[in-house]
Amino acid sequence: MSNYNANYMIAPHVSHEFNLLDDFLQGGFLDMDALATDDGANTTAAAFGRSGNPPSLPAGFQPGGRPSVPAGLGAGPSEMTPPGSGSNGKAPVRAAPSATDKTREYYLQAADPSGNDNAEERMARVLRAKYDAGLLKPFNYINGYARLGKYLDGHIAPSSKQKILRTINQFRPKFREKAQGLTDMQLVYVEMWFERQLLDYDRVFASMAVPACCWRRTGEIFRGNKEMAELIAVPVDQLRDGKIALHEILTEESMVRYWEEFGTIAFDPAHETLLTACSLKNPSDSSDHPIVKCCFSFSIRRDEHKLTVRSIIDFAGDLEAKLSTTRDVAAVDVLVADLSQRLQTIQGLPLSTTHHGRAARDLERRGRSLWNACIRAKREAGSLEGSRRRLLLSSRVLAFHMLELGRGDGGGKEEDVVYLLGRALTLARICVVDGELAEGRMALRKAAGFVERLRSLGDDGLGGPVMRLEAEYLTMRMTLSWREDRLDVAEHMFGKTEMLRRHLDTPAAEVMADALRHIGADLSSKGNHTLALQWLRRAHDLIDGQSPENLSTHGLELRLAICHGRVQSLLAVGSAESLQEANDIVAYVESELGDKPIVLHWRLEILQKSPDDVLGVEARASILRRMVRCFDRSDDGLDFLLHQFTELSRCGGRLAVGLLDELIRRHLLTSANSVWIGKGVVRRTWMATMAEGEDDVLESLRGFMDEAFDALSGPLKPDAAGAVHSLLWNKAEALFGGQQFATADGWCEVGLHELLSSAGEANAGKFGRKRILCALKLNDADRAKQAYEQMSSSPQHDSLTSYLMFKVSLLSWDHELGCRSVARLGAASGTIRGRDMLYAG
Repeated sequence: MSNYNANYMIAPHVSHEFNLLDDFLQGGFLDMDALATDDGANTTAAAFGRSGNPPSLPAGFQPGGRPSVPAGLGAGPSEMTPPGSGSNGKAPVRAAPSATDKTREYYLQAADPSGNDNAEERMARVLRAKYDAGLLKPFNYINGYARLGKYLDGHIAPSSKQKILRTINQFRPKFREKAQGLTDMQLVYVEMWFERQLLDYDRVFASMAVPACCWRRTGEIFRGNKEMAELIAVPVDQLRDGKIALHEILTEESMVRYWEEFGTIAFDPAHETLLTACSLKNPSDSSDHPIVKCCFSFSIRRDEHKLTVRSIIDFAGDLEAKLSTTRDVAAVDVLVADLSQRLQTIQGLPLSTTHHGRAARDLERRGRSLWNACIRAKREAGSLEGSRRRLLLSSRVLAFHMLELGRGDGGGKEEDVVYLLGRALTLARICVVDGELAEGRMALRKAAGFVERLRSLGDDGLGGPVMRLEAEYLTMRMTLSWREDRLDVAEHMFGKTEMLRRHLDTPAAEVMADALRHIGADLSSKGNHTLALQWLRRAHDLIDGQSPENLSTHGLELRLAICHGRVQSLLAVGSAESLQEANDIVAYVESELGDKPIVLHWRLEILQKSPDDVLGVEARASILRRMVRCFDRSDDGLDFLLHQFTELSRCGGRLAVGLLDELIRRHLLTSANSVWIGKGVVRRTWMATMAEGEDDVLESLRGFMDEAFDALSGPLKPDAAGAVHSLLWNKAEALFGGQQFATADGWCEVGLHELLSSAGEANAGKFGRKRILCALKLNDADRAKQAYEQMSSSPQHDSLTSYLMFKVSLLSWDHELGCRSVARLGAASGTIRGRDMLYAG
């Protein structure tokens, strides 16, 4: 080392240039939102430090960890993806005339990229133009090895040549095997990636004062800076496009050492950068330029999986665009099938595929975008069924795997682990809700790994987000086990939450209690009330341990739902102890909430389950009266009360009528809701027809109808009025058949109330004629004439009405009425009914 030329020692003012290159190689120095790279290309970049003692090298120049992924191929098919290949995977053939135009376009684009695109987009445009011009083709490495062999034959000793060839023969078959596994289009992708590296290196080399160059694995130098050109005394343009090869500027000893070291680390993922020494010379055999001893650092840019990553990123972009637009069932099925293949591929990739470079950022960015697109599509579509639901779920799974690859190997940062655990739990919840339990298990396996990583990062297992997320994870494990009908596993998972339950915050407690409630409710629906009560009690203990003022609105509703589930299961058990426990729960809730409909509903159900000697009509009526007073003015609440009044009327008619009147007067009439009032009038009429004490009932019913008419400022709706008429007619017919003609007349008179006028004149005519018929049975001609006078014109002219009034005229010896009735019957003689009436008269 002491013999090295002092002129090529590393000067302090240029030491930062080594850091510049190292940052580029290791961390994606020039990353400007580029996407992931492709597979199959190995390039080597080197910085030739003008040598001094190795210990004096700056720290940034020492070999680091694995370098980041090189620059990618673009954001998606719209930027620079080549046109689709033919069925045989070959690149498409271009017509000669258009090729000339494409070539010209490429040179113009490369010389003067136009527009406002950023550097990344301009790079994509240049590469696309080069591909379209037919100038971007897979590199022929066979020629490269042939060039190397020819040089070895004429420039180095046989012993050195054997060492080099022995090393090359060790790694060359591996490269050949990888290359043979790629299609022609994938090889074009590889060349695009390499071209992208060259464009990046152009910018890096121009900004540093350290001699550096980039070569292919067969040694052809494709980029170098002017410092490197000065070091070996060649024009800088000779360090482009393979005009000079690495073996042409290394001495024999350095060449042997380089190939041996390259063969050692070429396929070793733990080593990508090597710091050594070398001796450089001018590539011309006739040159008298002195040999320069240098410190030599070279890095291998390998890309073992990025073609797969690139295809996944492109597919995700295309999928995102189609999520909200694809509606055809056949097209959706094709997407789902393609998604399944992509999922199999991405699930086989290790987390080390992307490391921390551009591919990781691109995967994470595209995965996050796809995840959000799934959320938007679900929100816009609402409920989904069939293949489209499967498409959205599979898209979420793909997005999660992309997020994991992009952030999962992020050095164990807590924020990354927390983020991924949150996504895994969300995915698991969606899968379980949709019934896709296999995907749910996969998501929870991932979540288990993230929980373990969080534990290793925290001081204890009860700290902040670690505790909350672990509790949510165990909750999801319980839910999944329940859906798989494995309650033994769910029981085991609940046991693991014992320590966590003591420290849960309110939101986490609500989530776990909700899961426990669902398990209990499902068991109850299957008739296993004893086991259901066990899970419901656990849910109640958990939610009841939280302060009521800290519970969310959902938490308060959940608390009531848990109590409801417990009461229903206890009532289903039906034992005295169960009824007492249910009564205690109701009393506890009632002490906090007061007279709420749900609480009174429980009270009523407990009364109905109690022995007959305990159940009293008055107690039941008392509960119903409290329910009337706290009526929530809902359709369901009204229907429930009307049903309960009907049941109560079977054993306490007057109590039921009183409660119904209170409900109608207190709530229905004041609501001005014609539908509710109609329901109340129909039920009130039915109770009146079933009651005893006709005089009081009729008077009460008339007064009630007057109030209803005033509240509505008009008649009932036709359907409600028709229902009341039907009830009144049946009652009148029954009384008429029982020879209670005066009472039947009273019910028919109620049927003519103006509240019921919307039922139509035909119905009113029937009630009027029934009144006339009742008067005839009572031999009361004045009553019959009064009923006739109250009828409207159309029913008065009916042939049946004229016939009845003819009979009234005979009863009262009213000659004028008789002549008028016969005249009307004669006018109706054109009809069969009219002739029948005339002949009968």
